[in-house]
Amino acid sequence: MSVVMAQSLAELPEQAKKHFEGDIFSTLAWYRAVENAGLAPGESACFAVISRGDEVIAVVPLVRDRRGALRGLTTQYSCLWHPLVADTAGEDGYAQIAFALAEILQTSAIPRFDALPVESAPWMAVKGRVALRYRHFANWFEPVSGVDWPQYLARRPGELRTAITRRSRALIERDRAVLRIYENSADIENGIADYLTVYDASWKPREPFAHFNPMMMREMAAEGYLRLGILSHEGAPIAAQIWVVYAGVATVLKLAHVEAQKSRSPGTVLTALMLENLLSRPVAVREIDFGRGDDGYKSAWAGQCRERYGIILADPWRLAGAAEIARHWLGRWRRGLAAVVAK
Repeated sequence: MSVVMAQSLAELPEQAKKHFEGDIFSTLAWYRAVENAGLAPGESACFAVISRGDEVIAVVPLVRDRRGALRGLTTQYSCLWHPLVADTAGEDGYAQIAFALAEILQTSAIPRFDALPVESAPWMAVKGRVALRYRHFANWFEPVSGVDWPQYLARRPGELRTAITRRSRALIERDRAVLRIYENSADIENGIADYLTVYDASWKPREPFAHFNPMMMREMAAEGYLRLGILSHEGAPIAAQIWVVYAGVATVLKLAHVEAQKSRSPGTVLTALMLENLLSRPVAVREIDFGRGDDGYKSAWAGQCRERYGIILADPWRLAGAAEIARHWLGRWRRGLAAVVAK
């Protein structure tokens, strides 16, 4: 087994690049946006390339901070993260990856790995480390294989169906609002400008990484993954949603509407229009994914919820690692005590 640390995507060997697939958050397009516009000052992306003989069996996307410590390459925009493992890795491969991580993380007392799918968590136990697992965020989704728009709509709560019908009739049929979906690089700058106009007039706080969403949309459009929906009224954009479609999964990454237009429910109307479009295509999606968070509205649009977890691989022989372990177990003890008292 060998490990080579590529200091950027540009340094990756060609054989490693074929592992950037499976889900939208594992694509080169996603990581290009993160590398170029999603990291804090002093942080840099790096990629551990783990090989067995001549075969690359895994790539582990990482961040190195200004002190040289490592963590998983996630941002507040990431909805999923995991090492990119070859199908041929096998059980021995996973053991080798865990061994490689132990070597890679020697300089990091408390490396954090966020946005993990629950099934990836057990093998993240690395020799010499204490794995501290925590709940990161909820992810609402809806399987839709073979489901068309009328069938999907029939699954929704009656209150939402009524709101969609009433608000769409008012905004689309009466007020002549217009939907445009940007999918590729043609005119994408106009779509980005409209998105930013809506976001700046919305209730949402300023983005901590102002260039990330425009960069990400350009990358996704270049690959044909983007579905940027803009709803306009009288020539002005009033709602915007960034959707991406990859491997049959449609994920909404960002949504916003002009606060002054709130009474028209443009967000509800745009969500319905985007889903109708996605479910009416010749190659329909198999899953609708509502991204990060347990926002109240999501349970009306999606019927299932899964957890994304995080793991801290704490080094018990270093002060920072020992302190993190103590904090973690103290927090669990307090929560357990509170649950007993509540009974």
